[in-house]
Amino acid sequence: MFVLTVSGEFAPVESVVERQLESHPLLFGTAYGEEKFRYKLLATQARRAEVLALGTSRVMTFRDVFFSRPQSFFNAGGGVTALGEFAGFLELLPANAVPKVVIVGLDHWYFNSRWKVDPRTLADYSTKLEPTAIFFEKWKTVLSDLFVYRKYSVQKLFEGVHSFDAVGLAAKVKRDGYLNDGSRYYGNIAFNYDDPSVNFDIGFKDTLSRISLDASRFEWGDSVDEGALQTLRKFVHTARGMGVRVVSILPPFAPKVWRAMRESGRYSYIDRLPDVLSRFCQSEDCEFYDFSDGATFGSFDDEFVDGFHGGEKTMGRLLRVMAARESTLASYLAGPERFEALLSAGNPRIVLPLAQ
Repeated sequence: MFVLTVSGEFAPVESVVERQLESHPLLFGTAYGEEKFRYKLLATQARRAEVLALGTSRVMTFRDVFFSRPQSFFNAGGGVTALGEFAGFLELLPANAVPKVVIVGLDHWYFNSRWKVDPRTLADYSTKLEPTAIFFEKWKTVLSDLFVYRKYSVQKLFEGVHSFDAVGLAAKVKRDGYLNDGSRYYGNIAFNYDDPSVNFDIGFKDTLSRISLDASRFEWGDSVDEGALQTLRKFVHTARGMGVRVVSILPPFAPKVWRAMRESGRYSYIDRLPDVLSRFCQSEDCEFYDFSDGATFGSFDDEFVDGFHGGEKTMGRLLRVMAARESTLASYLAGPERFEALLSAGNPRIVLPLAQ
């Protein structure tokens, strides 16, 4: 109980959201009691950003530093799981928090009828986790992680952190969590990428196994699901009715993973998807960009967190492409010099590292 309390595992989400509105960096990452959906919704409501990134974890690494006015952007990635939840998320925003533009991450498997969302992963914006419930449910796991498996160093809880605040065990010990702009900071993997105790997808072996096993979002498929297109149409109409411009993307895979998918011949629906979505957006007056293959816009394997999550540099590179193509986003994005500085930073996955 002491470790969880000291680390900030029990900190109310509301207080974290309020603190992150300030300019001082605060990393929020819990290990045992995550309220991701509530956090993303409350933070989106509080931030009142003009540009919002919305999708699953595959859009979480868009950073506010890529925008000319960082406060104009917020990353709500992880605030939804299924395609059918996008419209509902927007509808939960008060009028003064509705964005002007939403960057929508369209995960490829949304359009594969063979993929079924796990109902346990659907968004829950109402449930508040109680500290006592977390403790009694997790105490054995916590003790094992701390003293048997040594996943977390108790010593690090008491080390001084001067350049940023950290709330939650994962944030304090592993430098993993959500930054003020809502983006996911993968500090542990970024700086310990080749450590198998940290990264289970070294060489993308886990992702590649999903391809061969026809499983876990990488189910094989031939045709584009018409039902998913109807769901997307309802979302676009909802957004348009609220005055929100939709900019949609197919998020990137690491080039090695993309090659394996193409060479397998098992993903015909993905081969057809860019053309289907392009025609869809032409008819529905929304923007669409296909960033499926990181290599096509200069983001190679070393910039990926795992086989299907691009790092911060990956997302910076695709934003730069969108600006060059005169996307609606262009007027919100930073200039070429800032992009050049951020994308030339030392770590391949992070543009602005926090102190380690």
